[in-house]
Amino acid sequence: MVKIPVQSDKTTQQVLSILSGLWQTALRQILGVIIALLILMIPSFAADEEAPSKLKGRIIDPQGQGVAQAKVIVTDENNQKQYKGQSNRDGYFSVDHSACESLSFDVIPQNKHGLSQAHFHDVDGNTTKHFIVQLQQGFQINGRVVYGGIGVKGLNIEVVSHDDEPTSKGIVHGGGSTKTLADGKFCLRLTPGKKTINITNEIYSNVPESFSQDFIVSSDSQLPDIIIPAKKKTKSNKGS
Repeated sequence: MVKIPVQSDKTTQQVLSILSGLWQTALRQILGVIIALLILMIPSFAADEEAPSKLKGRIIDPQGQGVAQAKVIVTDENNQKQYKGQSNRDGYFSVDHSACESLSFDVIPQNKHGLSQAHFHDVDGNTTKHFIVQLQQGFQINGRVVYGGIGVKGLNIEVVSHDDEPTSKGIVHGGGSTKTLADGKFCLRLTPGKKTINITNEIYSNVPESFSQDFIVSSDSQLPDIIIPAKKKTKSNKGS
């Protein structure tokens, strides 16, 4: 009679323990791979949602030297959301912003340099853009916007230069933008030459939505009050 060897309970438990350990190890590895993939995908989703772009470049003075600590303010022209940055000691800057159809940006150097501001508008905001911004010596221009004999606070001021010209270092942009403060006052440092000031109102129902006026910059000066003409009455108002 032949006896068939039978594994002991102890051997069976050892085999089961080994198999269980292998299964747990494999499961941990699979879960690790899944978590890693999810972590990698999250920034991708955020990038698709925000679609970040960059505005970058260098700010230089008339001699081609970098201008340090100049403010760079990027504005989405559709929703007026702003993004801010500053040039480094060599004049280089980089500002992240969400992709948009059109943006404007302002470069505002420190007053101690005596350099003008620069204003760019209608810039494609869907891709990264690179600019060389050459600032010129500027004059301080103070002004006041008046409607109905009263200075108006909170109006948007955009000054566009008629004399933007290409140079060996880039394009000179002699405009600027700001908002009117208390009593309608504003201050800009601008290059000499002919300018157009565009005033837009997004606050007051009784004040016209926009008004433009030309002026000439030749020295530090106080402009005469800029008077917004009375809002035209509609036929329905005339009959009332």
